[in-house]
Amino acid sequence: MAASKMVSGLVGAAAVTGLNYLGQRISSQAPRLDELGRQAVRKTSRNVAGTQPSEQTVQATALGGDLMTNSMIYSLAGVGRAKRPEMRGLLAGVAMGAAVVLLAPMLGFGKRTTGIGPKGKAMAVGQYALGGLAAGLTHRVQRSLM
Repeated sequence: MAASKMVSGLVGAAAVTGLNYLGQRISSQAPRLDELGRQAVRKTSRNVAGTQPSEQTVQATALGGDLMTNSMIYSLAGVGRAKRPEMRGLLAGVAMGAAVVLLAPMLGFGKRTTGIGPKGKAMAVGQYALGGLAAGLTHRVQRSLM
């Protein structure tokens, strides 16, 4: 995958992370996507290795994993001859947000991680959607500069 696509994916991932932390500061109903990542690391470590890593390791692994997976998914906004990469990014973000809201509770992660009530869940989907839009717009700008 071209470096420009990975850069646009990283911009989208950074946007989601930033919006998540901002959302927590402005609303008590905001999703705790950071906590979702930490819970996933703890659960995986316990089930696979039978150990519990330090909180510092959990935080670093969760943040790195979030940035890596979100970057890879958002980088798909620029795959092929996308005429409207921002639309692809937006749709990818909506799909990611909906998947997180629907699947996290099914996988045994706390409901608080995906937002409290409809407003919190909408914020989760919106954060991922805006991350996708940021990735798509970044790809469009990069493409216009080439």
